[in-house]
Amino acid sequence: MLPGQALGASVVKPLARGVNEPRQLASYSRSTRSKLDSNEPGSCGHHARRFGQISAALDSGQLQFRLSLSLVSDQRGTMNGATTSSSLKVAFSHCVQQVRNYDYHHYLCLLELPTNMRKAGFALRAFNVETSRAMDVASDPKIGLMRLLWWQDAIDKIYKNKVIEHPTAQALASVISEQKISKSWLKRSVDARINDAQRDASDIYETIEELEKYAEDTSSTILYTTLQAGGIKSTAADHAASHIGKASGLLLLIKALPYHANRHQQFSYIPVKVAEKHGLLVNQGGRLEIRTDSRERLSDVVFDMASTANAHLQKARALAETVPKEARSILLPAVPSQVILDSLNRVGFDVFDSRLNRGILGIPPLLFQLKLKWHSWRVDELQGKKIGIALEGGDNLTSLTISVPIARSFELYPF
Repeated sequence: MLPGQALGASVVKPLARGVNEPRQLASYSRSTRSKLDSNEPGSCGHHARRFGQISAALDSGQLQFRLSLSLVSDQRGTMNGATTSSSLKVAFSHCVQQVRNYDYHHYLCLLELPTNMRKAGFALRAFNVETSRAMDVASDPKIGLMRLLWWQDAIDKIYKNKVIEHPTAQALASVISEQKISKSWLKRSVDARINDAQRDASDIYETIEELEKYAEDTSSTILYTTLQAGGIKSTAADHAASHIGKASGLLLLIKALPYHANRHQQFSYIPVKVAEKHGLLVNQGGRLEIRTDSRERLSDVVFDMASTANAHLQKARALAETVPKEARSILLPAVPSQVILDSLNRVGFDVFDSRLNRGILGIPPLLFQLKLKWHSWRVDELQGKKIGIALEGGDNLTSLTISVPIARSFELYPF
C-alpha cells in the first residue's frame, strides 16, 4: 500500500465533470478515511508536538490501541543513532529546525523515516528549503538569484570535498560523503530554480507539461536523492517518486497562487494554455497577462491543474504493489498532496478561501498527524480484514480507537 492510499480503496476513475456539474475530485471509497477527515512559513512552531499516550488491550481477537489526544512536546530522537562531531550535530539540528519552521508538513513526514535515514532526509529537505525560499526572502531579485548561484557553486565544492561554512551545506556534505547521491539530481534542482528566477514576471509557462517538468525538477529530485540515500534501487519506487513529486510540486504552486499574485500582481504559475481555455488570458500592450479579477474562472483553472496532480497520484498508487516496503516511508509526501487536494475540493477550488490557511494545509494539525500515522503503519498480515477506527468526542476529537485483527507479525511505528 502506497502512502495516501487507504486499505480497501477502490480504483479511482479519472476526473470528469459536465458543464453544469460542480467541481469535485474523484472520490475515494475509503471507509477508514471518511471519519478522519496556512501552513505559513514560521507559523507552525506551536504545532510541533506529537501524540503522547498509547495503551494496548486484547479484546475478542482484536488488537486494540487506544490513543489519548493529549499532546506532549517531542523533539527527542529526531536524529537518534547519529554519530557526528559537535559541529555536525549543530549543522543537522539547523536542518531540522529549518524544515520544521518552513516546511512543516514534510517535517512530520520525515519523522516517520527509519532512524538511519533521517539524517539524509532532513539534510536534503533543508537544502530544498534553502533553494525554494531564496527568491522569497530576498529584498531584491538579484540577491535571490545570487543565493541560488551560490548553491549551484556549493554543490560543485561539496563533490570536490571542499569545506563550506554553512550548516545546511555541511550536513549535506556529510550525507553525500556517506551515501551515493547523484550530483546530477541536486544540480537539476538548483538549475530549475535558477531558470525560474531568471524569468520575467510576464514570461508565463506555456503548457501544463512545462509546469510538470518544473515540479519534477524541484520536488521529485528530493525524493530521488532520499531513495538513493536509503540505498533503495527500484524502478517502481523511482516512478512512484516521479509522480508524487510532480503532484506535490503542482499542488504547492496552486496553494501559493495568492502569494505570487500579491507579490508580482500576476499569476505566473498558471500555464498560458490553461488560462486561455478559461478566458483568463489577456493581451496588454503586446504582453500576455493572466487576469486576476475573476475568482470563478480562476477556480476552473485550479480545478484543471489539480486534476493533473490527481492523475499523478493515481499513477503512483497504481505502482503500489511493486514499490519495495522500505521505500514507502520515503514516499509519505503523497499524504500531504492528497490533503491539499481534499482541502481544495472542500472550498470549490477557490485558492483565496481562507480555510486553506487553517491548521496544516487546511485541516487541523492533529488530524494531519493522524493521517500520516495511519499511512506509516506496516501490517504484514491482516487475514483479509480491514482496520477499524472509532472516534470519540465529536468535533473535539477527544480520543481515537484503532483496532486491527491479530496477525503473526506487524510493525507499528511508535508515537
